[in-house]
Amino acid sequence: MAEGKLSLAVTFLQSHPSSAAAILEQHGVDQVAAFLESIPAPTAAKVVQFLLPHYAARVCNILEPERLHSLFAYSEIGTVAAILRHFSKSDRSLILEQLPTKLQLACSLLLNYSQEMVGAWITPQVATVPDNYTVDEAINYLKNTEDIVHTDSIFSITRDREFRGRLKWVELIKAAGETPVSNLTENKGSKLRARLRLEEAATHNDWKRFHEIPVINRNQKFIGVLCHTDLRKGLEHLIPNLKSNTQTVSGENLVAAYSESIVAALSSMLEIVKSEIPS
Repeated sequence: MAEGKLSLAVTFLQSHPSSAAAILEQHGVDQVAAFLESIPAPTAAKVVQFLLPHYAARVCNILEPERLHSLFAYSEIGTVAAILRHFSKSDRSLILEQLPTKLQLACSLLLNYSQEMVGAWITPQVATVPDNYTVDEAINYLKNTEDIVHTDSIFSITRDREFRGRLKWVELIKAAGETPVSNLTENKGSKLRARLRLEEAATHNDWKRFHEIPVINRNQKFIGVLCHTDLRKGLEHLIPNLKSNTQTVSGENLVAAYSESIVAALSSMLEIVKSEIPS
């Protein structure tokens, strides 16, 4: 890119990072990665903050390691965690090892959840679009995002990653290209907190209507969805763990009886979830 055009682009990024993010997302990740390599890290971090986390992760995945580390050094902790959530656990660990200790610890707190909590079982890589997209922009973005996990709904979020609602694939495809995504979004159903216990999540009424429920973190940011199949896996994982743990706590009959009642209750709950969730 010619020096004059690059300078103009940097000025635009600094003044309108959210609008710049929307423009960049309409281009291939290789092209955007090369562009971010060519501009100052603080400016790159400013616009990456507003990119969709899944798209940002795809871009960051092909950046040079040194560049990625400098980019994260200028980014907010919540942004870094949101991006890293879309990496595999092994790749995430390799990246974290190269970051400053303070940033490592902060990201670990945001990324790691107990196996008993909803956050440990979420799927981040779902179809997500910003609420300021048009239909044409949303379709262009989604058709170039082949590695997302298919779900019944597309999830709309703000540039600050706040959940706005769901929209249906068929309605997106049928709508006029200039229609704002926000016009198609329905704020139906509830959200699950990432630190909610699985057995509490299993009783949620939305499982009677949806195959997946959006999940938010402690800062009310959308971090993915809990699919009913993963809910069942989580409960199945939880039940044998309860059995194992209670056996080692005490051999007294009272404790044993109490633990067995918990296991029985969870087993019953799992059967209810399996029967009520749409197949």
